[in-house]
Amino acid sequence: MDFPQSKPSSKDRRYLGKHRGSNLARTVLAAIAVGTVGFSAITATTTAAPLTDPVETVANASDRPNDDRADRGDEREEETTTAPEKEKEEEKKPEPKDAKEPEKKPDWVSPSPAEISDVYGPRAWRAGEMHFGLDFAANEGEPNYAAAAGVVVQAGPNGGYGNSVIIDHGKGVLTVYGHHSKLKVSVGDKVKPGDVVGLAGSTGDVTGPHLHFEVNDNGTMVDPHEWLTDHGVDL
Repeated sequence: MDFPQSKPSSKDRRYLGKHRGSNLARTVLAAIAVGTVGFSAITATTTAAPLTDPVETVANASDRPNDDRADRGDEREEETTTAPEKEKEEEKKPEPKDAKEPEKKPDWVSPSPAEISDVYGPRAWRAGEMHFGLDFAANEGEPNYAAAAGVVVQAGPNGGYGNSVIIDHGKGVLTVYGHHSKLKVSVGDKVKPGDVVGLAGSTGDVTGPHLHFEVNDNGTMVDPHEWLTDHGVDL
């Protein structure tokens, strides 16, 4: 059975029209929202694809400065550790072979560069008279030298020795230098081997200018030639 359909009143038509518009608006907004979300997803997907992992990026970024600092630290440590090693190597380096050591001065030297004219012992030409010295044929005015280090204990006229010099070398050893024309030292002077003590002459008991040299070892007159050679002097 068909029921008669009544026509909507004007109030009903306004109500339906109003709600139809609201439903239509909601449908349109929903469609727009779905489209926007889809578009954003697509955009995010296409944009984010080439990017690397942010955690990895941060890690790599933090590693680079640390590596640089580590390298610089290693360099400083190497410099610190190698500096003393270099100093030790320099200390261990041997001196050059051509480096000459300071030449040691001899303790004893010859009292004159002149040739030997008479030796220690008895003289046949003077009836066996004992000659206690070593004579050097030095010319007048030539220098005579201290044979070793010591202190001058006599300087001046001395009988047959003429102008003589006596040097005390310690340990009971004395040396005598006779017949000088001029003396260059005085009593109390300290001398070294090779210091000039006087100039050769012919004062005292002589036949000509020369140096008369004697060695007294603890009160005993000894052969000056043997004494000097025993102490490294080349005559």
